[in-house]
Amino acid sequence: MAVSLLIADDQHLVRAGLRNLLGQDPGINVVGEAASGREVIDQAEQLDPDVILMDLTMPELSGVEATRELATRGFRARVIAVSSHTTERWIRRALNAGVHGYVTKLDSAE
Repeated sequence: MAVSLLIADDQHLVRAGLRNLLGQDPGINVVGEAASGREVIDQAEQLDPDVILMDLTMPELSGVEATRELATRGFRARVIAVSSHTTERWIRRALNAGVHGYVTKLDSAE
């Protein structure tokens, strides 16, 4: 059974790239995309994904705030932060909000 995935990033090109890269894996089913933190909450309610790839810097509601709200509301999705922020401060903020993993946008596709 494939893992259902929601991709959240305010940049269309990044979302498209992640969808293209991850959509090639038969074990991953990309079920939706969100361009803002508020959209992530709405999409999570509608789609109930297993995993959310969450950019931390988005409009309306940051990825950190959206992660915190998802956790507070009891969503089952595991959140993986995908961010260009590499400082310990950002990583700590994300982990404290409830992310289950952290990948930088500087990492390789593998």
